[in-house]
Amino acid sequence: MHTTAIRTHNPPAVDPHDGLAHQALDIGLQFKARTEIFGRRSTAGEIRNLLVTDLPIEPMAGEAVLAEFVDRVLPLCKNEASPRFMGFGDTGDDHLALAGSVLATLTQQNMINQSFDSPSATFIEITVLRWLRGLLGYANPLVGNVNTVWDVGGMVTPGGTTSNTVAMMLAREAKAPGTMQSGVADPSRFAVVVPRGIGHYSVKAALTWIGCGAHIIEVATDGFRYNTDELARTLREHRDRVMAVIAYAGDSRTQTIDDLRAVHDVVRAIDPKIWLHADACWGLLAAFSPNLRDKIDGIAEFDSITVDPHKIMAVPYGLSALLVRDPAAVRTISTYSDLIMQEDFAFGQVTPFIGTKGWMSLKLWMMMLGRGRAGLVELADHRHEVAQTFAGLVDAHPRLVRLNDLDLAAVVFAYLPAGIEAGNLDDAELDRLNRLNIAIHARMMDEGRWHLHQFTLPDDLGRLRSGAVVHPLRYGEQSRGHRDLYARRPCLPRQPRTRSGGRNSMTNKTFRAVYESAGVYDELLLRHYYGGTEDVDLVANWLTEHHRAPTASFEVVEFGCGTGRITETIAPYARNLVLADYSETMVSAVAQKFPAAQTICADTSDAVTTLLREGRSKSFDLVTAFWSLSYPIGEFFEELSPTGVRPRQDQVHAHTQAREFVLDLVRLVAPGGHLLAMLFDAESPEQQLVTRGWEAVAPFPVGGRAYTRNVLVDALRDAEEQGIGALTHTRLGGVAWASSREAAREWFFGVHFKHHPQLLDDPELAISVEEFIDRYEIAGGVALPSGVHFVDFHAAAHPYASLPIGLSS
Repeated sequence: MHTTAIRTHNPPAVDPHDGLAHQALDIGLQFKARTEIFGRRSTAGEIRNLLVTDLPIEPMAGEAVLAEFVDRVLPLCKNEASPRFMGFGDTGDDHLALAGSVLATLTQQNMINQSFDSPSATFIEITVLRWLRGLLGYANPLVGNVNTVWDVGGMVTPGGTTSNTVAMMLAREAKAPGTMQSGVADPSRFAVVVPRGIGHYSVKAALTWIGCGAHIIEVATDGFRYNTDELARTLREHRDRVMAVIAYAGDSRTQTIDDLRAVHDVVRAIDPKIWLHADACWGLLAAFSPNLRDKIDGIAEFDSITVDPHKIMAVPYGLSALLVRDPAAVRTISTYSDLIMQEDFAFGQVTPFIGTKGWMSLKLWMMMLGRGRAGLVELADHRHEVAQTFAGLVDAHPRLVRLNDLDLAAVVFAYLPAGIEAGNLDDAELDRLNRLNIAIHARMMDEGRWHLHQFTLPDDLGRLRSGAVVHPLRYGEQSRGHRDLYARRPCLPRQPRTRSGGRNSMTNKTFRAVYESAGVYDELLLRHYYGGTEDVDLVANWLTEHHRAPTASFEVVEFGCGTGRITETIAPYARNLVLADYSETMVSAVAQKFPAAQTICADTSDAVTTLLREGRSKSFDLVTAFWSLSYPIGEFFEELSPTGVRPRQDQVHAHTQAREFVLDLVRLVAPGGHLLAMLFDAESPEQQLVTRGWEAVAPFPVGGRAYTRNVLVDALRDAEEQGIGALTHTRLGGVAWASSREAAREWFFGVHFKHHPQLLDDPELAISVEEFIDRYEIAGGVALPSGVHFVDFHAAAHPYASLPIGLSS
């Protein structure tokens, strides 16, 4: 045996567009990490009218395509990783599973063939299938005896419906061998037995797809499990018709696990040839933990088992597997074609309905390696324990009635209308209860702030009225991934620029990463109003007062331009426009809006130095910085270390540097021109709360959190005293308007607190934020008390510039 090394002497150059992939990854991770389920809610018709468009004739730049997605599509997407999405467990947020999804896409393996399409991927898939089989009690052959795909005993599919359909094909072939070639002669001989009221739709659909007809025989249940006496009676009555019996190791409504051992014994005693299939899409969870494993006792005696890792293991969609007790059974449904290499390890021969198939198993392989057996035990026990806690809360509430006994991680309950007590409801009371719970769910769907699942369910335990059809709500405990690696934290681009510290440091770029995605920043940004005037209009009013109508005659520079929100107001006055921002993403976005502008991607201090070195002192009629000057001034006083923010050692030197930076800004202003800046008011209630949070991380320099504004104003006053110009400094009170509580929270934690881990994990701070939001919540949103300092430095000989024209001439 040998390995051939393949060398390439001319490795391909890095694609100049690969930055788009990194941006896309950042966008996706930031989406996963957000608290909200939806960015916004719209009706289906509104979304259709927004998104169903004609294909444009001209190509669109990659950045523009991403922007289109972020602005128009992403806010309407559902985030199942949100802690408020409690209807299902499909969080898809395990960090290694996400990495596996990305790598599977990029490596582009095709599981149809092994030798050239998926040389190593095939054996990763085999490994995962063997792990799942072992967890459920199926025997695996020795590795050395796995010589073909028919020795593996399973297959990976996109979802549980496909897996269940393949299981029904196996049952059909066991009932009537050769039907694959000859076709179904008598559909009535291929009936399937399911428990009444809790069966999954996939079984009936599968029977129609494989030509057997929808021959379903339902059997009565007790507590969402087969009534085994009724099961036995039904099998004796329909013995010749039945090809399979389905038992649920966690049904799709209550996640109740049937008595699998008892079902097996009843079926085998009546007809050993009937195919036994266990749907364990939810019940796989019990296989992980010694505390839960007894619940699935007997499952290893079933002929086939369906599992859905994407439901319970924080693995992204879609990933299911069908496992079979006898690996050779798969030969009965195999197909052969010259287009699929008839080789030993070609999964394309044994996976019905699927030709080309991506490397879906990689994400599960990486997740399971990262967790290990101990981690899977912890995952299962945690989900079960949290669901038990929720069940206790339901039981303790006087108006809530729990309708299931907890087996796995689902709690099904109904809200009782006023005047109705649980137990033997009459028809009118049942109708009231159902209408109320349907309305509760409808409101949840409309608002999009929280999510619980809803469906119809027979009241099998008689908590309301035995056998009545109820429309309850369901809580499903989520299988949280290792969210600590990215949840509510900024996503870092490759090789971040740092001022100090190693690669694991909390860098300046990390600190400001909320600004690294134009769409995310714009989504988080709140509108600010002062005396009914938005901040953008404050600038517009100043321009009108001083220059009247736009004449496109000025030299203008804007530092910290962002995506150009305020640029749109000042650009009509510019003959030449220079736009500078720290974020490459922001610069790219603003360059598309203002293609004639010169753009500089740099810190404000570096951008100022660059312009001065280019000889552009005293050349700008307007030098502007709106909401952004606190950063460059603050960086002279503070630095970011691996442990967070800390003051620089020599604060006197820092003050000198910061003052010189302000004077450099003044040096850019042409005679008669203006330096305009807006800064937040550190003394406003909103900012006082932010200050208390940051003080827990590190104390601010002398002067408190207002020190950056004080440095700016003091330096400009010094310039005024030197006769360089005249300073006008105005403070305006107002509000930052959040359209919802969620938007207000993200404003604090995403923008103000920069997703700093210490602040995110501070329960007292979280309570303070909630109380603050409570205090200022009004109909339609939250009005956060805020303030702005509007600074105008007029570069004209002082004090003469302040005299009326007649006196100053």
